[in-house]
Amino acid sequence: MQVSFVIPVFNQLAFTQKCRESLDAHLSSQLEVEVIWVNDGSDQSTREYLDSLPPPHRIIHLENNCGFARATNRGAFAATGDWICLLNNDVEISAGAIEAMLEVGDRHPDAGIIGNIQTVPATGAVDHTGIEFVDGGYPLHRRDDPQELPSRGTALEVVAVTAACCLVRRDWFVAMGGLDERYINGFEDVDLCMRAREAGWKIYLATHSNVSHAVS
Repeated sequence: MQVSFVIPVFNQLAFTQKCRESLDAHLSSQLEVEVIWVNDGSDQSTREYLDSLPPPHRIIHLENNCGFARATNRGAFAATGDWICLLNNDVEISAGAIEAMLEVGDRHPDAGIIGNIQTVPATGAVDHTGIEFVDGGYPLHRRDDPQELPSRGTALEVVAVTAACCLVRRDWFVAMGGLDERYINGFEDVDLCMRAREAGWKIYLATHSNVSHAVS
């Protein structure tokens, strides 16, 4: 298995449907994937929709809302792919986005986590081109010009990336215990990137990979 998508869901059915449609439309048939949806205590309509999804979609139901870190970990620990794609349910992937990230992993064996360019669908504004630390260590999203980034190469080393959409090596992620569940819906991804760097991995931004993120 090449990639296991892990997507926590707490209601927001319209976003979930668009996310699923983008996966079905833009994932290459050449990729071996599984899509693990973690229903994090959602309402009945969301539960019924998820249960209707055919393979390669898999569903894990949590009876109570556990938050992003714990729900993500439940999905990731059940995954079988070489890479886990952490994905928010308000993200829509584009054609070639995942393949471009995998190519970075193939070219850079030291890549532990791979992120990408993310834009806001409502405005087209750039929301994420990596994370940097400012003001003594506070993490903020970089918002570089996405048209200029590919001229700097297919992969740029960055300090951290968001887990709204990123690839993580599964064996390392599971061995490290996944996301730190003491974080509640924020900064889990930055912490993960710092732990990856401490373990000797590098964090890359795939400059030819673009997705839209509603930041909802």
